[in-house]
Amino acid sequence: MNLTSAFEQLLAAKGVSLRGLGLKEVALHRADALLAAEQLRAASVPILGGDAYFVRGGKVEQAFANWHSDRRPGEEWREFAERSYRETTKYLEAFPHRPEVAPVFVLVVAQDTE
Repeated sequence: MNLTSAFEQLLAAKGVSLRGLGLKEVALHRADALLAAEQLRAASVPILGGDAYFVRGGKVEQAFANWHSDRRPGEEWREFAERSYRETTKYLEAFPHRPEVAPVFVLVVAQDTE
């Protein structure tokens, strides 16, 4: 998958810039992050992990929370992509809801393909 496709279009259209924290990344609100994970799964692109942030009053703050998925020895690329999707969606769905802040997530994706 060329990441200038649906995933990057989603980042461009719905992304939350983290420049205020001195970062180049773009985060997505939970529903959009779940959609992005599905797009990456469909393209067999593993999600290596990601970071969580909070938006409070229009300002982004660090949540000091993250997850990761490592490829296992002998694991096929497609299997890794599928497992990383499951691990990512489980994390995103379980991340605590807090009424005073909106969580946003940066997805780190594999750049290599097989």
